[in-house]
Amino acid sequence: MTKLLEIREALFALYEKANNIIKHVFKFMFYLAAFLYISNYIGYNESFQKLYMVIGFSLLASFVPRTIALILLLFYTLVHIYPTSVILAGTVLAFAIIFMCFFGRYLAKYNYVIIAMPLLITLKLPFLLPISLGLFFTPETIIPMSIGVFLYYLISGINKNAVIIEGLDGADNQFSLFRSVLDVLFKDKSMLITIVVLSIVIITVYIIKNLKIDYSYFVAAFMGSLVSMVGYLLASLKCDMGMNLFFIVLFSMLSAFLAGAAVYFYRPISYYYVENVTFEDDDYIYFVRAVPKVKVAGSKVSLKNFSLEAFNDETKEAEEKSKEIEE
Repeated sequence: MTKLLEIREALFALYEKANNIIKHVFKFMFYLAAFLYISNYIGYNESFQKLYMVIGFSLLASFVPRTIALILLLFYTLVHIYPTSVILAGTVLAFAIIFMCFFGRYLAKYNYVIIAMPLLITLKLPFLLPISLGLFFTPETIIPMSIGVFLYYLISGINKNAVIIEGLDGADNQFSLFRSVLDVLFKDKSMLITIVVLSIVIITVYIIKNLKIDYSYFVAAFMGSLVSMVGYLLASLKCDMGMNLFFIVLFSMLSAFLAGAAVYFYRPISYYYVENVTFEDDDYIYFVRAVPKVKVAGSKVSLKNFSLEAFNDETKEAEEKSKEIEE
């Protein structure tokens, strides 16, 4: 455990020294994965499918605001859809405008969620993001997560109808592609079931991690994986989710482990030294549950403890200072 904490402190120290460089490198890698994903699955414009174009768009996206990066991804997607079906490209643009009008705040704030969701579903890790969102954010992330799921099924629908795309000739065939993609989005129950299951995961994890119990974050991650397993297993009885029983269990547990590891590195705390104290003033009685954080200085582990005496001393000092200021 001490070694892990030392590694964490070293990583944080490195990040503080090279904040801007590391941030842009990770953003570039993230957007590179997104543009490569679009290029591989709906890359029907050979000019924009070339590697230097993908790298160029990724570099540009990593240095512009989040909203502009989303617009670049939308443009890149439309450029690839347009040669196959003008009708479908117009429909995708219409969906994007609707999302921007109704959910513009979420698009700007959680653009990483929207982009990461299709990538993680493709990697068979759809549970990782909702568990993490429930641990570190609020249930409002259901909206960007749902948009990400929608984008995955949109891209998947275009990719599955590649045979139609190759034989396009005239407006009738373009309309046929358009109709086939809409069938994947709205007639296939997979997308709706995925959104419902992952939304329940976010809500479950968020509720459990806020409970006043020991190791609430880790319990929440485990319960999130359990809800994911049960939800997907029940969904598999209704429709083909593209995952068998073994992979559902494996990837849900792997997602819980990764989310728990993220919690440990982000917020290392020790439940061995929890203190429950009670104190009061003229108006209220306060019940405080203090959980110390674990810090590492070199190879020495220290716990930041909470004590009532220290709290009272700090309170008295603050009151004295305020009186001096008033005088």
